[in-house]
Amino acid sequence: MTPVIEGRPFGTELVMLYDYKAQAPDDLSVRRGDWIYANYNNQKVDGWLWAYAPKIRKYGFIPKAYARPPAITS
Repeated sequence: MTPVIEGRPFGTELVMLYDYKAQAPDDLSVRRGDWIYANYNNQKVDGWLWAYAPKIRKYGFIPKAYARPPAITS
């Protein structure tokens, strides 16, 4: 589980690149552009991320290839 610390989820901030509709009870349904948080040091399933989606206040799996850190511009 990705804990919430001081009102902000713990873990790496990621943005969804594609929509993903849950295929199993432990999956998240998220949309392109949604922010999620995942702790890369605590992942147990290859190709999947256990993540927290603050927009829907749920935890679940998403395909690892569907999310990435946001681009940083200056």
